[in-house]
Amino acid sequence: MRKNRLVKVKRRRTGKMEKYFEKHFPLIIENYEKREGQIFMAGLIKQAINNNENLIIEAGTGIGKTFAYLLPAAEIAINKKKKVIVST
Repeated sequence: MRKNRLVKVKRRRTGKMEKYFEKHFPLIIENYEKREGQIFMAGLIKQAINNNENLIIEAGTGIGKTFAYLLPAAEIAINKKKKVIVST
């Protein structure tokens, strides 16, 4: 059963997720711009998936929501050899 909780979060370093956004994406995506909100969001999403929690995030246009949810989902799917379904 999924756990539901409401939390206020402060920006913090997100570990491995940062590596992708800061080191790898600039090498493979032309004109990639690092977005702190995107990195932070990816860390929250990874944490929620790992803890089997629901997560609702509201973010404005241009924050980079697509990469922020696809990257941790893909990483976890690959590491755990499981499928991921994304619905937008």
